[in-house]
Amino acid sequence: DVPGTASTLSLKFRIDSHVTLPVFLSGENLNAVAFDQEVLESRLRADFAPTHLPFCIDFTDQGNSVLYTGRGWAPPEIWGRWTDGTHAEMKIRFTEKPRRPLHLAIAAHAMCLPGLPPVEARINANGETRCNASFPKGREKILKFKIPAAALQSGECKITFEIKNAQSPGLHGNSDDRRQLGMGIRRIDCRW
Repeated sequence: DVPGTASTLSLKFRIDSHVTLPVFLSGENLNAVAFDQEVLESRLRADFAPTHLPFCIDFTDQGNSVLYTGRGWAPPEIWGRWTDGTHAEMKIRFTEKPRRPLHLAIAAHAMCLPGLPPVEARINANGETRCNASFPKGREKILKFKIPAAALQSGECKITFEIKNAQSPGLHGNSDDRRQLGMGIRRIDCRW
């Protein structure tokens, strides 16, 4: 909070490779500690949780997805973020145990290279399959599903994306990009 006002100050920064940050996080002095991107993002995620629904997880390079994503994600880009490989994960923490189902709407498309089978995805929440999707033409779809409140009683929701037929543009002569790209996610809208 900004002293003397009713405003909140938001800071955004991007972490590239290894950095040293003079910061305090949850009261712990992290001065002169080197973190790689994954470690720092996981420490930041532990201190942030959505407090009010509805909310949006924005996967663009100006968004907040780094607070929720774990392994299996390429860095954010202007339009959104790719899953990288056959498995990607994210976690949403709640300040209170939910009493109603959580409704998710995922705006996603897929890498679609000519002559290759379409990308398919199975989306699980807390270990249960909640959505299956196929992207035969790579176009954006809105994938909607709900997670029952009973499945959220741990106070968090771990979402995993199991990707079949991830595609690497570099291996197929389209670029130097060797990543295994599956789903491209622009945003996830969350509401009760």
